[in-house]
Amino acid sequence: MKRILLAAFGLAIAAGLALAANDLTLSTGTKFLAGPRLIDGNDLNVMLGAVNDLRDQVDGTKSLPLCTGSGATPITCNGAGGRITTVALTTAAVTDNADIVINDNVVTANSAVTCSINAYATYGAGGDPIVMGCLAGTGTITLKIRNTHATNALNGTLGVGFRVTN
Repeated sequence: MKRILLAAFGLAIAAGLALAANDLTLSTGTKFLAGPRLIDGNDLNVMLGAVNDLRDQVDGTKSLPLCTGSGATPITCNGAGGRITTVALTTAAVTDNADIVINDNVVTANSAVTCSINAYATYGAGGDPIVMGCLAGTGTITLKIRNTHATNALNGTLGVGFRVTN
């Protein structure tokens, strides 16, 4: 009998705390009310929309806002993804180019960054550039470009796309 009374007393206290917890609100301004209730349709849509946006960003079906930048190194492009255009490169055959630095306030030293060349008009006759490295630093991405052509120097600008994951 004593256990039943203690359980009933505990249940009464929990119910009282639940009634007092009605100051919690969603971003839509709706307050949580004590007792069993269905979630308001607008609140459910807000929550599901946020979950769907995150899922789509992770699986790549929703593109992130992209920044763009161009010019001499360092090139500023602040965003979780972007596209930069370099100045004309003239790296000799089978050599590494000077590093290309992108200043990006989204990047941390622990970021995972992927980079790819997505525009170069003179492949073959103007060398064959490849990305040898895409290194994250605090506020920077350092691209290491190599000309892999056996005889031709690079001769043009590179378009480089990148994506940052924190």
